[in-house]
Amino acid sequence: MAVKVGARLACGQCGTEIIVVKPTEGDVACCGAPMAEKASS
Repeated sequence: MAVKVGARLACGQCGTEIIVVKPTEGDVACCGAPMAEKASS
């Protein structure tokens, strides 16, 4: 899954949230699991 600059990702286990500043073709992981894109409010 490609992750685009500006995407907001959240960890479902610990609640950590990040904003992507460098695009990547791989998965971004936290607590051993891929992070999910957070819905914009």
